[in-house]
Amino acid sequence: MAKRKKVKRVKRRVVRRKPSVSAAPKAAPREHKPAYASLEHMKRSKSKYVVVGTWALILAVILSVMLALVDTPYLVVVLVAVGFLVGFLNFEHEETVKFLVSTVSMLIIATALLLTGFSRLEIVAPVVALFLERASYNVIAVVAPASFVLSLKALRELAE
Repeated sequence: MAKRKKVKRVKRRVVRRKPSVSAAPKAAPREHKPAYASLEHMKRSKSKYVVVGTWALILAVILSVMLALVDTPYLVVVLVAVGFLVGFLNFEHEETVKFLVSTVSMLIIATALLLTGFSRLEIVAPVVALFLERASYNVIAVVAPASFVLSLKALRELAE
């Protein structure tokens, strides 16, 4: 058998150097602001007109669907006036795109429901078909003027 040689291990010393006096001082660490901090500021900075306009739009859409059960002669005129009011009161610059996308999708859905004509549904449940048709017209009467006014506001801001 071969003899093993003993290997002498040397301990290594870790030398820690003291910082020199001429070294530049470290900059203070930056404070990390969470992403939601800016959102909280935006939520607090909303004017009372924006809040009123938002609730007016929600209530107008709900009422337009509920009032589809009632046949009132001047209901469309009132709903269009509410739509214009919502368009003038509503939404700051940051919310314009979201609002326009949502209103365009609501208009497309309501128009698609009207274009299908509810023909098969009229055979099975004529009352339900009539309700859906009136609700679609009412939603269009509220949302179209609001989106029209807001799109004009957006065009004006782009032109400036």
